[in-house]
Amino acid sequence: MLDRVRPPTAAPLSPGLDWLDRVHTDPGLALESFVTGWYPAQAETRPTDIAIPDSVPYALADFYRLTEKRPAILGGQNSEDNVAKG
Repeated sequence: MLDRVRPPTAAPLSPGLDWLDRVHTDPGLALESFVTGWYPAQAETRPTDIAIPDSVPYALADFYRLTEKRPAILGGQNSEDNVAKG
């Protein structure tokens, strides 16, 4: 009955799981492969107002760089749009 009112469609393609092979040998590359597979780059990049300090661990700095083109990685909590102005 549902097929009559809502014709079936093909399931969306999911990103591959090849990043799992790299978790133990190259975690940084595994993270990058996961993020770029699940979060496509956006045309508009998020401006980086802040320079990443040298004291930030290398892996965290790489993750932050990935968020420039993929702001959805960070979610929506604590963003200016979601914080009540008061």
